Amino acid sequence: MQARWKHQLEPLDEEALNAIPDQSVQGNEKLQRDLAWAMSQLTTDQRAAVHLSLHREHTQEEIAEIMQAPLGTIKSHILRGKAKLQELLSEWQEVTP
Repeated sequence: MQARWKHQLEPLDEEALNAIPDQSVQGNEKLQRDLAWAMSQLTTDQRAAVHLSLHREHTQEEIAEIMQAPLGTIKSHILRGKAKLQELLSEWQEVTP
């Protein structure tokens, strides 16, 4: 499926990741590389929806408007994108005793 939204997202590269204010992310180059790689594994629509949700903090309704897609589709993109990121970044999950 071809993306239909008007706004072009900038690629999530090292410079973009360095702009994230969270000091714990800035200080860990491996996490930055792994996150960029994991985001690149998502479909274009999933990546856009997850980026707009988590990084830009838009509501699902706002994302649906931006991407010009039904709300249910956006919810699916976010849910599937987050699940894929969780799977790809599973080694970063904190181990609880």
